[in-house]
Amino acid sequence: MVRERNGSAPRLKRRRTLRRGWLGWLGWLLAVAAAACGAAATGSPATPAPENPAVVYERRISGRQSYLEITLVPPAFRRVTDPYVGPAYVLYADDGQLGCLVSDVEFARAPDGALWPCRWRPARRR
Repeated sequence: MVRERNGSAPRLKRRRTLRRGWLGWLGWLLAVAAAACGAAATGSPATPAPENPAVVYERRISGRQSYLEITLVPPAFRRVTDPYVGPAYVLYADDGQLGCLVSDVEFARAPDGALWPCRWRPARRR
């Protein structure tokens, strides 16, 4: 189509299909992702998160027990990360609901009824 000088011919339309194609989808995708992240961050948890067993907490010692072999420790308090052989010294808290494997020095130093920092483990279900 030839364009006339006096402007009576229709104007030529600029093609923007390449620029609009993937940039439009990318912008739309980023907007949806940002809205989804914002929506997830605004909600409050219904229940408190369970305690992390890898973090040190202070609990009141309610009992203690020493075992000649680690295999004699009750199965509810044994973990894969425990040593395979040797004596075991366990402190109990919350009336035996939580246990903590400690060294012989810590076992001797920990007074009954005192708050003790340890990686307390909940008893596993049998």
